[in-house]
Amino acid sequence: MKVTIDRLQDTCYARGVTIVAPSAEAASRQKPAVPTLEYVKFVPYIQMQIPDDPLTQYTNDILGFIKQNLNEHSKCWIKAEEQNAVPFQKALEKISWATSNVSKYLDSTVPTAVIQNNHSLICFLAEALGDQNGGRSFSGNSEQKNLGDYTDRLNHDLLLTNYLQTEILRPCLDVVVENTDRKATLKIGEVTRGSSIYSKVIPLLSSDPTLQFEYTLAGYNLDKFDAGELEQYNISSMPWDFLKDSSPPNQLQSLDFTILDSILHHHPNIPKLLAQIQTMLKPGGFVYIHEWTTNLIIPLVMEVISDNLLSNNERTFGPFCSEDKWLDVIASANLEIIQKKSDGLLSSTFLCR
Repeated sequence: MKVTIDRLQDTCYARGVTIVAPSAEAASRQKPAVPTLEYVKFVPYIQMQIPDDPLTQYTNDILGFIKQNLNEHSKCWIKAEEQNAVPFQKALEKISWATSNVSKYLDSTVPTAVIQNNHSLICFLAEALGDQNGGRSFSGNSEQKNLGDYTDRLNHDLLLTNYLQTEILRPCLDVVVENTDRKATLKIGEVTRGSSIYSKVIPLLSSDPTLQFEYTLAGYNLDKFDAGELEQYNISSMPWDFLKDSSPPNQLQSLDFTILDSILHHHPNIPKLLAQIQTMLKPGGFVYIHEWTTNLIIPLVMEVISDNLLSNNERTFGPFCSEDKWLDVIASANLEIIQKKSDGLLSSTFLCR
């Protein structure tokens, strides 16, 4: 195990343990006194991912395209109450540039599969909002595009799936596995609204042939999942109307690990849902939370297109919270953050206990 001594900051650290102001003295020939431990503080593992230049440019192109198409017409874009225009205006003000080269993602010389797999989000926005070269503008009318029609393609978008890279997800799963009883079956529950990350999680867990686990999906729109694929992965599923504050199913009890992938921001009362989630866990169980925390105009636009925008004045923009706000929400739920990882462009993930 590597131990680092920082003489400038007078600290010594290794993995998740940090010792502040370490000191040593010559050993006495007499019987040493019993050492006094002043306090113990757990230091979570925090990582800020440095995005590569192409992904950063792709994100900037999306932001610039949104700025160009919504800055003048954001109010007519909102079909519900006028107050919903406020988070849009605030989020738009965060974008300091308005240049975007969308055409390179729509180049007919590039194979369609490459466009769909890598940059499906900007292609979807160009079709839904109208491009800068005379395309139509989306204004909440009958031409509205259904986000659900693009789900399969968006599941491969480089920006939207950046947080699911193996080097980001595997350390999180390793912490869960290493801190649960290996003699017992690992019980995992994922709360869903019709999408899931089981296709990323299960292969990583299955790489350990000695690990036995059970995976359960609970929530809405379970009919959207491929029954054959669920059977292939040996996943069970059950409905749970968690948005209406119904109690978790009895089968979702004594879980070791609960996954909340872009779920919490849909709930009008996040602390209440987190309290329900904690009743599903064993003592010492883990909660994985993924949420959009940066450049929030992007998920705001997606929510309006899918007609799912939830306005909440206590949050940063619409239904979404900044990373700092999520830290407060998690702390107020009496959850301890074990790991926090941010991609610096759109997402943050929190592993809590």
